[in-house]
Amino acid sequence: MEEVSNNEGRTILFVSHNIESLKTICTSSLLLHLGQIKAVGNINEVIYQYQSSFLDGNIGNVYYTCTIPKNRPYISSAKIKLQGKQPYHVVVIDLTFKSSGKNRKGLIVVDVFNSSGICIYQVIPQIDPFIDLNDVEKAYSLSIDCTGLIPDVYSVSLWLGPGLQESYDWVKKALSFEITDSPTKRKTSNYTAGNGFIAPVSKISEA
Repeated sequence: MEEVSNNEGRTILFVSHNIESLKTICTSSLLLHLGQIKAVGNINEVIYQYQSSFLDGNIGNVYYTCTIPKNRPYISSAKIKLQGKQPYHVVVIDLTFKSSGKNRKGLIVVDVFNSSGICIYQVIPQIDPFIDLNDVEKAYSLSIDCTGLIPDVYSVSLWLGPGLQESYDWVKKALSFEITDSPTKRKTSNYTAGNGFIAPVSKISEA
């Protein structure tokens, strides 16, 4: 597409969520949200607005619900912390669930997104419902292995349901955490999406 645009003088409309492809192919861009134009201009400036809109300033390391749902279990609070050091980071999320009346047991799903809005992980600690939600308050601590995760600001969405096809509660962008250091020792250059999102621990030896 880049060759056609440059050599043949054509205008190409390229629609994508791939940041690196947009930077490579495009010089100007248009940002849409729910069918409305949110920004038009230089590709780098519009990408910055897109990323800023995904990670708004209201996300932090603690979440408390402001609205108590009626007749269904819900996530009442959550707190996130980053432990360890590169390349062996662990994210720990302390969760509290509340419910009234009789309900089926629940399970928790956690989605972790990078600053471009791409889901890096979907965490399902136990596939079968295990959380007792019968008129009780329950607290759990969830740890997520983030070995090799590259520097970025990440947001976390929380989902609670009696099964993967039915939900009790879904809190989008409930929490955030930031990784500032590289998982690869002495690597000072920036990571790009074209190189992936995780730098796995590796070893090499002469055969």
